[in-house]
Amino acid sequence: MARPKALITGASSGIGKVYAQRLAKRGYDLVLVARDRARLDALAKELSQDGAAAEVLVADLTQSADVTRVEQVLEQDAAIGFFVNNAGIATVEPHLHTPVEVIEKLIALNVTAATRLALAAGRAFVGRKAGTIVNIASIVAYAPERFNGVYGGSKAFMLALAQALTWELNQNGVTIQTVLPGATRTEIWERAGTDVDERLPPDRIMGVDEMVDAALKGLDLGERQGLVLVEVLGAFEQCPAGVPDPGAADLEVGAHRAGVRAADPTRKIVALSGDYDFQFMLEELAVGAQFKLPYIHMVVNNSYLGLIRQAQRGFNMDYCVQLGFENINAPQTQGYGVDHEAVVKGLGCKFVRVHKQEEIAPAIRQAEKWMGEFQVPVVIEVMLERVTNIAMGTEIDAINEFEALAESLEDAPTAVAASMLD
Repeated sequence: MARPKALITGASSGIGKVYAQRLAKRGYDLVLVARDRARLDALAKELSQDGAAAEVLVADLTQSADVTRVEQVLEQDAAIGFFVNNAGIATVEPHLHTPVEVIEKLIALNVTAATRLALAAGRAFVGRKAGTIVNIASIVAYAPERFNGVYGGSKAFMLALAQALTWELNQNGVTIQTVLPGATRTEIWERAGTDVDERLPPDRIMGVDEMVDAALKGLDLGERQGLVLVEVLGAFEQCPAGVPDPGAADLEVGAHRAGVRAADPTRKIVALSGDYDFQFMLEELAVGAQFKLPYIHMVVNNSYLGLIRQAQRGFNMDYCVQLGFENINAPQTQGYGVDHEAVVKGLGCKFVRVHKQEEIAPAIRQAEKWMGEFQVPVVIEVMLERVTNIAMGTEIDAINEFEALAESLEDAPTAVAASMLD
């Protein structure tokens, strides 16, 4: 029986190379696209050990003629049923001073070529009524302020393109997934002129293997738009009393908990969000319950959009930041609005609500017990004072404190009080 084929751009190293290795083990032959023939030939030889035949297609996707050649392969080779749209470059130039030649090259590869190839694959796969397209974007599609604006804009464009194509492709038997990795240890950093280890602490940088494995698990589980980020792995061991330390790892909204759990069942995983963010994470709880993927999700509930409120304070506004209301079906919420317990249990997960700091550690122990017994996610809701302004600022030395600081033993937290006694 003939093996199906996968075409991968940017296949000579990093994310593209690992996708090639993983797909070869999943029974695919490969079409490897990149500029470096020597690397592609070496990879093709490696993949043959897994029984995969690999065709090498040397192409510079910043050149229109080379993009056309790859388009033709996608459209004419009926055996190709999987396309990894991975090739891309980055830059760390300051936003307003990005050289024109860098802008043009980046857009040519990250936007023009990626768009042409995604559409070519879409046309081919729709004609065959089957196929999978994986677009490699970036978390900066959601957080463009974290990186060069041209790069972030290119990834946001790819996310929007995929969302626009999803309905038409799905109606014709084609799957499209957009992967939005956090910081991943690949050559893209060096080529952009920077050292990732100087920009970020080690625990915020993913290995490329775990990134690809998590993305593929998400694809297997039906996820079509996945953030793949460093999780709070082993947080229970890294902080006192089992309370997760927000500095232990990346606590981005929408972190790919289910994918990481599926990729490595031995890891302890915890997500942390506010009550507003939580409503955007319900789908993953349902996936976790359905596929028996236990993890802890801690929800810090102050019934208030604290972060958004900070942007309004300078304008003396208080518009649409209050999340509390009297829930006629859940008077026990006492004006906090949504009954998260009912929501979580309705999704097939377990739930604990705590009101005091000393209740958090026992709640985590209960959650660990339930995860072992039921193999489902557990939500721990930590109730805070409503309308809590969060200390924050534009720089580490320009933090706004909206509440009075602890200045004596009477009003200091335990840890501060202990230091005062020393």
